[in-house]
Amino acid sequence: MSNLGIGRLDGLSRYQDVVTLATHRRRGIAGALVRAAGEWAFEDPSITRLVIVADLDGPPGALYERAGFVEVARHVAVSRSVR
Repeated sequence: MSNLGIGRLDGLSRYQDVVTLATHRRRGIAGALVRAAGEWAFEDPSITRLVIVADLDGPPGALYERAGFVEVARHVAVSRSVR
């Protein structure tokens, strides 16, 4: 009821698309998955850092903070629709 993607490249392992169904949230599933994926990533001795690009407000930010992630940079994006 929860999934994520994680890739390893050039000393980094990057999480993406961490999703838990609304009916299964607040059970520790995503936290366990983030932890297990990080352990898997570090099985590669070339990996020195885990990275996630995420909205830090609300539950996602709290999850990553509990997992030990700290903000090191901000990414801002702007888009507009084409008519």
